[in-house]
Amino acid sequence: MLNKLRLRLRALFFKSKMEDELQAELQFHLEREIEENIARGMTPEDARYAALRSFGGVELVKEESRDVRGVRLLEEVWQDLRYGARMLMKNCGFTLAAALCLGLGIGVNTAIFSVIHALLLRSFPVPQADQLVVITTGELNLPIAYRNFVRIRNNNGVLSDLAAFEYVRFSFGNRDQS
Repeated sequence: MLNKLRLRLRALFFKSKMEDELQAELQFHLEREIEENIARGMTPEDARYAALRSFGGVELVKEESRDVRGVRLLEEVWQDLRYGARMLMKNCGFTLAAALCLGLGIGVNTAIFSVIHALLLRSFPVPQADQLVVITTGELNLPIAYRNFVRIRNNNGVLSDLAAFEYVRFSFGNRDQS
């Protein structure tokens, strides 16, 4: 486990050195294959072509070796980030507009959430808010009249305290609109 981590960090930070080592190792194996083919009686040119064919392509072997290192995803993300930064530097107007839109969007979103949280999501500032009850009349859940509230408050023997509130309906539209 520690060896794999060490190898991946080395592949990430010393990429050119590892590429040189990979090239040297592949060259070594290719030369050994050529020597074996010459020892079998092939001409040097035929031995070289046979060795290249047995490898299945040097660049393919290099790609497979790079994949084994396990840092390809990080390298591709780093390349994408560098490319994105270059494109943003090239198009300053677009970059400024995008940053402004993101900043405004995040700011407006934060402001709206703060208002909604303060008005709707935060519980009432009372102790044991989970024990609050609403008293209504009938099956339609209509609010009770104020005189009934006063009578219940004066004769209360069960609830620790009572408070009244009133729903207010309003419209932002014109009065002429239905």
